[in-house]
Amino acid sequence: MNSEHDIVNIRLLSICPPAALRPYFQEGYLAGTTDVTTDFDSKTELDFRNRLIAKFEIPRARNFWGRGFNQIPETALYPRGDKILDLCNNLKSQLRDELRLGELGEFIRVWSTLEEYLLQTARRLTERNVSLREAIYVLAKKQLLTAEETRQLESLRSFRNAVVHKTVTIQPSALREYLSLAQKLENSVPRR
Repeated sequence: MNSEHDIVNIRLLSICPPAALRPYFQEGYLAGTTDVTTDFDSKTELDFRNRLIAKFEIPRARNFWGRGFNQIPETALYPRGDKILDLCNNLKSQLRDELRLGELGEFIRVWSTLEEYLLQTARRLTERNVSLREAIYVLAKKQLLTAEETRQLESLRSFRNAVVHKTVTIQPSALREYLSLAQKLENSVPRR
């Protein structure tokens, strides 16, 4: 812990219960700020992302690994019998059900479906871990999205950011409009 810079760095193996298997197979650290509170002037005041120094991307392409080195198998990344993973999956399914209530929850649910499709498809095509913006661009370039769908997805992506970060500014009429657009795209884009 560095109190001068308000940073905490903890080895996951040191704080996870024995039922959590991943920290025993993978080295990981929890990093953040100490006194997280709801009483602050700016949402970015305690934002740990302000401390980001570097981000490393490991390519998914087979030719990256070279001779004698292989990609880590999924069974090593996600060991069977991990009770914490089961707990997280149960929470995820409960939250999915709760999000279905109301227009805001429905928008997030539909957008999540679209986002998952866009990211998975683009990552499969490029064999890279691309961002959502890059995924939309890749699918447009490969002509899997029309120019209009690309424009609509970019507009939806911006609206989704406003929903998450500036919820109080969202007008009900705008939410209904974007929900309708998201549902239309959900029914057309992933079927290609």
